[in-house]
Amino acid sequence: MSKPRNLVGNFIEVTAGAADTNFTVIHGLNVKGQSVTPLAFIVVGQNAAGNLYTGSDAWTALTASLKSSTAGVKYRVIFFA
Repeated sequence: MSKPRNLVGNFIEVTAGAADTNFTVIHGLNVKGQSVTPLAFIVVGQNAAGNLYTGSDAWTALTASLKSSTAGVKYRVIFFA
């Protein structure tokens, strides 16, 4: 079993490009001044029907790759590390 730890989160707003196509966002997560790679995200709001899901490009300490089932949807997302 792993040790319990605190989560760090960052709220961003993103607009999807073409449907089912990778787009990259800057997630803005950092811990003690160091950028960190997210573990997960949660959609907390959106302006239209659609699903936001993980893209096929690797996530880094600066960016995350996402896809949306519907073009042009504005999502409010919290990334966690």
